[in-house]
Amino acid sequence: MGKDQSMPAILATTFDSFEYVLPKKAINDKRYINESNASFISLNRDTLEFLGIQPVLNDKKIVLETSTFVGAAPLRFPGKISKPLSDIIIRPRYNAEQSLDWFAWISELAEYSDYEINLERNVQLKLTRTNGSKPPKFILAKDVVNAFYPVLQKQSWYQFESLKVVLQQPKGKINWSEYARRSYQPEKRLEFPTTLNRLSQNHQEFERALLILKESIRLLRGNEAPQNIRIEMAEKLNRTSHLLNNFKQVSNSKLVTEKFFIQQSDALDVQKLKVILNNYIENFKEDKYAWRVDFSELFERYVQKIISQVVIISAHNEKISRFVETKERSSNKILKLLPKYLEPDLVVEINDQIIVIDAKYKSYFYPRSQSVTLTQRERLRADVHQVLAYANLKNAKIGVLIAPTADVDLQVEVVKYAGTKIAVIGLPIDIKKIQYLRTKLRKVLEDLVKD
Repeated sequence: MGKDQSMPAILATTFDSFEYVLPKKAINDKRYINESNASFISLNRDTLEFLGIQPVLNDKKIVLETSTFVGAAPLRFPGKISKPLSDIIIRPRYNAEQSLDWFAWISELAEYSDYEINLERNVQLKLTRTNGSKPPKFILAKDVVNAFYPVLQKQSWYQFESLKVVLQQPKGKINWSEYARRSYQPEKRLEFPTTLNRLSQNHQEFERALLILKESIRLLRGNEAPQNIRIEMAEKLNRTSHLLNNFKQVSNSKLVTEKFFIQQSDALDVQKLKVILNNYIENFKEDKYAWRVDFSELFERYVQKIISQVVIISAHNEKISRFVETKERSSNKILKLLPKYLEPDLVVEINDQIIVIDAKYKSYFYPRSQSVTLTQRERLRADVHQVLAYANLKNAKIGVLIAPTADVDLQVEVVKYAGTKIAVIGLPIDIKKIQYLRTKLRKVLEDLVKD
């Protein structure tokens, strides 16, 4: 029996920098550790790029700087074995006391923020671990149940189905060849083999969807789902199971991996359900591959949702288009580099004053090493210039940057550049304290408009 060549997984968090030391069995020669480090970076270039990780060699150590992606991907190590031996798993920064399961925490946050989690896959990178690296299926199962429930309630998924029947009079699409074959018997001359089309909800496509629904219910009631998710979904699962009694029972055959075709004639809730079912099927087929989610998008939606519950939003993600004023002919080399539009996240009004708000999933309020702090200063400088430009375009005197914080309370820093106030707000990501955070955020914004 050969030696166990597996390596421990690397666990990291978003927008962090940490030193990674290769395991001893991955170092070819202790005298030339940097050669092994460089080989590790080269072997994992695709993985590091997929997860947005920037590697840096620093004094016989590898410094890995993560970005906004959460996810998992395989790792290769220097040596004779070419196949991946472990995975790297990137989690969001979150308070472990809020939820024992970080994916359950993401699910709750996405539900509050009206954000649909779409996993991006890379089928060229196959994960090595069955536990911990793959995203749990309960998130997709939860989406399936939530989208299926209104369809069952309204019974809105109808399609024409073909029924082969024998009628006592000519009607519908008669199979005359079959009639001729049978009609030599006098007693069957008044029997017409016919195909009738009728609207039904017990059609083949619906039955395929029911298989996924039943599998989703099983997942959410089993131990794969965290306890808080099982408790949260218990009533919805019971109501869904009760509604299923109104439909034909489907045999327990294997899930079909063919995607659902979305038609314009489908009801809106059916179209939404088909998107979620296709997402489930895609992940069912590809759950063994590297995956990622851009957490910055979820944080942006979280900020938009909480702001919408605090003040009146006059615009969100409004695209401010550019206007080309160059009259004479040119190569347009510079013009191609300029953005076609600018897009502030939110524009709000408080007491007749406009405030431009931009959400940034960055580590302004998290402790960082000195070298990263210098880089962070440049990033914050660029973000301040950006929000100043947005404020100028909207004739606003107040610009706000909102970033996450691990603190239990809002963190606020306010400065003034000429006639424009710039506030940098640290917002905790904690939907269990959302009422308190809304009240505090409203007060902070009201204080900003006071001179």
